[in-house]
Amino acid sequence: MSKSQSFADPLLKLVRAVASSTSSSTRQPRRAPRLPVKVTAQLHIAKQQPVSVMLKNISVGGASMTSHVRLRVNDRVTLKLQLAADLRIEIFARVVHTGARNNDFKCQYGLKFVNMSQSDYEKLANFIHDPKNGWQFDAPPPPWSPDAA
Repeated sequence: MSKSQSFADPLLKLVRAVASSTSSSTRQPRRAPRLPVKVTAQLHIAKQQPVSVMLKNISVGGASMTSHVRLRVNDRVTLKLQLAADLRIEIFARVVHTGARNNDFKCQYGLKFVNMSQSDYEKLANFIHDPKNGWQFDAPPPPWSPDAA
């Protein structure tokens, strides 16, 4: 066996392992683009006082947030947020991901929006895809755009 083969074999195994761990069969692509944000919202949990949470990103399908409140996967919540002066939305959501606590004793959560009205969906989608809100020019066009594939 030559020296090049002995060096290449472990490297090839590593590349194959990484490729198989990130294959489409184990991780599904996002259905909607996400907009990074720093927005404070009110989280309403059944029979509890509303609490302030910080949104980290948002899409028409869900959001990532941090909070000091402990939640579990499948908890149902209501998120009240104001993204712009004229854009206030109340969205029902389900917790789909819980993360570890950080140094500030806050946890990161993934929310999936459920039963969103068509009107709220369109308002949120327009906000996310508006260039003045940070939408990037190299990002794919919104689904309703004539340029969408």
